[in-house]
Amino acid sequence: MRSIAVKFLLILGAVAACFATAMLYSAHAGARRHTLELQGQMASLALEFDLAIREYVGANVRPFAQGHVPPGDFIPEVMSTSFVAREVFERVRKRFPDYIIKFSSDNPRNPANRAGPAELKMLDYFNANPQAERWSGPIVIGEKEYHAQFSARRMEKGCLQCHGRPEDAPASLLERYGSVAGFDRPIGQVIALDTVAIPTEKTQAAIASEMTRQSVIMVGGLGLLCLLVGLLFRSLVGRRLARIAAHFRHCGNLPDGADVVPLVVRGRDEIGSLAASFNALAERLHAAHASLERRVAERTAELAGANAELRMAFDHRERSEKAALNMMEDAEQARKEAEQALERERRTSAELEGTMEQLAAAKEAAEAAARAKSEFLANMSHEIRTPMTAIMGYVTLAAEGCPSQCEYGRTEHASHLATVLRNTEYLLQIINDILDLSKIEAGKLAVEHIECSLCEILTDVAGLVRVRSDAEGLTFDISHEGPIPTTIRTDPTRLRQILINVLGNALKFTKVGSVRLIARLDRSGEQPVMQFDVVDTGIGMVPEQVDRLFQPFTQADSSTTRRFGGTGLGLTISKRLVTMLDGDIHVVDTAPGRGTRIRVAIGTGPLDGVPMLDELTPVTTAAAEAPAIAARTDDVTRLDCRVLLAEDGPDNQRLIAHILRKAGATVDVADNGKLAVDKALGAQAAGQPFDVILMDMQMPEMDGYDATRMLRWKGYRGPIIALTAHAMPQDRKKCLLAGCDDYATKPIDRHRLIETLQRRLPAPASV
Repeated sequence: MRSIAVKFLLILGAVAACFATAMLYSAHAGARRHTLELQGQMASLALEFDLAIREYVGANVRPFAQGHVPPGDFIPEVMSTSFVAREVFERVRKRFPDYIIKFSSDNPRNPANRAGPAELKMLDYFNANPQAERWSGPIVIGEKEYHAQFSARRMEKGCLQCHGRPEDAPASLLERYGSVAGFDRPIGQVIALDTVAIPTEKTQAAIASEMTRQSVIMVGGLGLLCLLVGLLFRSLVGRRLARIAAHFRHCGNLPDGADVVPLVVRGRDEIGSLAASFNALAERLHAAHASLERRVAERTAELAGANAELRMAFDHRERSEKAALNMMEDAEQARKEAEQALERERRTSAELEGTMEQLAAAKEAAEAAARAKSEFLANMSHEIRTPMTAIMGYVTLAAEGCPSQCEYGRTEHASHLATVLRNTEYLLQIINDILDLSKIEAGKLAVEHIECSLCEILTDVAGLVRVRSDAEGLTFDISHEGPIPTTIRTDPTRLRQILINVLGNALKFTKVGSVRLIARLDRSGEQPVMQFDVVDTGIGMVPEQVDRLFQPFTQADSSTTRRFGGTGLGLTISKRLVTMLDGDIHVVDTAPGRGTRIRVAIGTGPLDGVPMLDELTPVTTAAAEAPAIAARTDDVTRLDCRVLLAEDGPDNQRLIAHILRKAGATVDVADNGKLAVDKALGAQAAGQPFDVILMDMQMPEMDGYDATRMLRWKGYRGPIIALTAHAMPQDRKKCLLAGCDDYATKPIDRHRLIETLQRRLPAPASV
């Protein structure tokens, strides 16, 4: 067992060691902090001196030298701020050889200024942070630690003569340094760093040596102090406590407390008081021993009576324990039943978790299917719209160039072309409707309820359907039962689409006979309803086929696609649109071999004061459209501008270029995005920039998105109009985010395209 003196010395030594460590650490930290501050001030002073030399040379020496050298000549020893500053500091480095004072660059003209790995990282830092001008702090260069100061030297307009293009530099500069080092620097780029780095190795070694010396002195002094304190403690406390402890052990080994003898008291301090207290305790112990013997006899008699009472209490306790044991057995049984119930609950929870995982997997599968369908629709739109651009454009050009005398005459020839164009435009409308299928299913497609002419809608439908019925050799007729209103409140575009879909379906499944459209007004309900019955003499259907008729991506029979073609979407879209127009569509009558009657019913809105028609007066549309095509080709807005057309398709190149040139524009064509970027930047550099760029977004080598981003990144600010066959809403947003100013879709609408160009052209300068 350690004595109290040893424990005291251990505690004292630990406290002294902690104090010494704290003092040494504080001294070391303070010395290091002051040293770093001093090094930072030295580096900052050297850097400020370097920058002052540069500023003085640039402001005074260079202008003076330029007045005494031939025009276009350049003398680095006098006119280059970096050369003069470097020469001055090279002489300073002879006095401080381990200091780094240089003009760090990744492509220097002087090899001594080539940046190392650490300096290249600093160049990257300043290029990535245009707002940063200086940086200071510790850094490792060539496996040595330095305290460095860096000042970024950025490319400015005044530096272009010596650091821009080699062909713009003075001849004497090229003869001396060549045409590679220091050239081709863009404005704003960090071309070099003014670097001042002071080594910290010697300073750290000096601090370490001084701290070692201080540690030896402090440890020696504390050791001597602990030794003196130990000797004094042993003399004043340790020996006296040892005598008291020996007396206590002697008294503790006595067989009877009455034999305890008093302790000789020495001193009047705490130890003396301890000895006096022991003597008082010994006297009380003697008195207590005598009293105890007397009381033992008295208590022996009392214990005999208490022993009998204890036996009775023990018997009562034994009975109580048995009752408690029975209660514990009942509690154990209840616990087991609770555990069984908990296990059943755990199994139920596990089953619920499994069900939730299955639901989550089903949800992910449904979302994946929705995304796949959307991608399919978008790709289908792109693939169909691209050739349709050429079809519609060249049909229009054919109508424009129709000779006055041909085999059928100009009017009939233009009428035929008008029919082709009208059906092509209708095909484009159907494509748009198919793209809207996802909106219909998501409940996001809005419909109008405006006042429209029922006669015009039926006439338009008849004109489109009769072309196909004539080609199929079928009879097509429109009639009505009873008076019908002249106008109704509905969405005319969607109603026209519904009727064309249902009539087209009837024509597809009718090989011999006729197709009829019968219109009637039904006022039997609370609100008036227009009914349209489509009656055909086609193949008919069985009840199982009727049940699948309006389901998406299905047809009445699995062999229908092979026999008749089609996607199975027409009646599905019609069903959804009819519902949105407050109506219904259903099969009224059908049977295999004797045709089908399908009824479309839509709300008409209020009919108060609306005139009624007793007879339809259809308008012939084909003859009216023929001159309309020619009219549309003559009232185009004139353009006076230079256009860069970026388009990879040869047919579309010729079509769009022809449209623009006919409108008065000068057109230059690029086959891909990379050529478009080169031509646009080249024209801008030559001082003849294009007035507008038409950028196709799907091209080889570099698509329109990347080409637009590249032009904007290189500072091109001219108008760019996206030209794409993608027509989904998110495609417009994607084009605008890439940097385009406007958006045009394929197939090309020449009027809309030219109006878009006219809107984006810069305003003419005022005279």
